[in-house]
Amino acid sequence: MKQGTEILVVDDEENICFVLDKLLTDEGHKVTTTSNGEEAIELYRARNYPLLMVDIRLPGMSGLELLEKIKEINPDAQVVVMTSHAQFDYAAKALSSGAYEFLLKPFDNLELVSVTIARAIEKIEIIEGNKALIEQLKLDKSKLDDINKVLVDLSIIDGLTGLFNHRYINDYLKTELARARRHEKTFSVLFLNIDNFKRYKDQHGHAQGNTLLREFSLVLKSCMRDSDLAARYGSEEFVMALPETSKTSAQKLAESILHRLEQHKFSGPDTSTTASIGIATYPNDGIDSIDIIRAADEAMYQAKSTGGNKVASASK
Repeated sequence: MKQGTEILVVDDEENICFVLDKLLTDEGHKVTTTSNGEEAIELYRARNYPLLMVDIRLPGMSGLELLEKIKEINPDAQVVVMTSHAQFDYAAKALSSGAYEFLLKPFDNLELVSVTIARAIEKIEIIEGNKALIEQLKLDKSKLDDINKVLVDLSIIDGLTGLFNHRYINDYLKTELARARRHEKTFSVLFLNIDNFKRYKDQHGHAQGNTLLREFSLVLKSCMRDSDLAARYGSEEFVMALPETSKTSAQKLAESILHRLEQHKFSGPDTSTTASIGIATYPNDGIDSIDIIRAADEAMYQAKSTGGNKVASASK
């Protein structure tokens, strides 16, 4: 993850600003905080922050209004909105207005905050890389088709693992769930999390952690059917979309992944790696992509809470 990213935090709750300032500063970022949208606009015009964290509810100018003004100034600015459970509907409006992602307050899991910021920074780096690529190449029009293909790949592929990225899987799920709804088909999702990954990376280093992520991705690919799609969803989180797949069939596939992981000898100091897998199925566990992902994620945490290396299914 890129260090030293300038981040503007806009929230009128002093404790939230304090927690985010401490968390993000400790991770090497340069944090500025403010309590209102009007001052945030002035700060943004002066510094052009690549990443902002904005509370939906602010005194004076609302967070949604601030988001729209920032996007008018710079459409490439990445904005993570923060909202309470009671204001969840506003999060959907923020996403449709160009927000990168949303976080629910209060923060029960600071690691989720770090992961979300890391993903936003990855997108910023991709955008910057795309601009640099265009400036560097300066090719004639006959080669623009090749450039456009590269840019499309960069926007949907995770550079480390070669799997699809977080944004693409979300768009894909919306499309495929609409198709399943139209044709009255089932659709299952696997949410996978590598067990003890943070401890592994702390012990063996960032480079070895990346090697593990790449090898884990290869194991997933080896288990996939032609109709399945896999994506890196977060740092050590992965999602597999399984069209026209019942929960029973998804369970079998998840168990085969765990079995394949047991058989695979990973390179590096620890040759064995396990995962926790959650399963959710349309329509029983949710009717849209957000509900399905959330249900599969919660099932994954259920598997992890009982020791990991397990499969758990969502249940309503």
